[in-house]
Amino acid sequence: MLGRLAPVDLVHLTHFSRTGLAFLDQPPLRHVPLVATLTDYTAVCADYQMVHRRTGDECAAPVPAEDCANCLATHPDGAAPSAAEVAGWRHRNLRLLNDRCRAVWVQTPHQGRVLVRAGLRKSLIVRDRAEYDIPAHWGPAPRSAPVVLFVGRASPEKGLHVLLEAFRQWAGAARLVVVTSADDPAYEARLRERAAADPRVEWRPPLRRGDLGALLAGAGALAVPSQWPENYPMVVHYARALGVPVVCSSVPSMEHLGQRDGVWLVDRRDDPRAWVDALDAVLSGPAGAREDRTGQFRAAYKQFVDEIAGVYATVLAGR
Repeated sequence: MLGRLAPVDLVHLTHFSRTGLAFLDQPPLRHVPLVATLTDYTAVCADYQMVHRRTGDECAAPVPAEDCANCLATHPDGAAPSAAEVAGWRHRNLRLLNDRCRAVWVQTPHQGRVLVRAGLRKSLIVRDRAEYDIPAHWGPAPRSAPVVLFVGRASPEKGLHVLLEAFRQWAGAARLVVVTSADDPAYEARLRERAAADPRVEWRPPLRRGDLGALLAGAGALAVPSQWPENYPMVVHYARALGVPVVCSSVPSMEHLGQRDGVWLVDRRDDPRAWVDALDAVLSGPAGAREDRTGQFRAAYKQFVDEIAGVYATVLAGR
């Protein structure tokens, strides 16, 4: 299949699965300059999240290959590579990135530090903050009836179970609107059954990106109860642009936002009571029109795109 590609001047790698980067060694890509946007830890973690599935503990890079193989043996799809296979896969990824890559974009400072500790050359990282485009028709809206919004994959590391338990304990009148995409069917089925007993919880099917603006703009808060070092979800960027308060787990990868720009960090991220307290504090704030920062965010995205184009030009000029 790769042999049928037209001549390639530059490869921008934006995502790859645990199958790794072996395709970059195949013609016609073997000698093509490479740049990469790394959105998670897949380059060094075959499970992408740097969290041990059995224990729930965050991994400290570099992780022994034996620990990785042990973790992957508990993966829902039954994958169970040997430690030697994990070590070879990770070595190949780092070799290709360090030897072939000219620039790397990461999503957060924490992600960058983890990847460097795992073996990525620090000098490759050209930016450690993500930017996303804001659709032109999006804008802020007055706060309506209190609504807490969850948007994300239905999987344990996203922490929806913690948020549902907080709602169960909470006496507040706000509704919880849950928008999930399929990921772990058994997990989602259990949570849907649990949520069915609470009339304040409304579960909606996945939305197209362009339809998120209206839902976000009318929300009282966006909840991000992640139990892994989340790498700046797109929906958080959208909420900040629209002035929607973000109540987020205080995972290391989100700490650079601090308690500012409408982001509230929850230190005890696995404790439903901590989420109850945070929601009380955020939703008791004054209602009214939201701060319109969409123009500022669009300008930042344009600058980001210009920076990428500049890197392309530099790489191609030096090839």
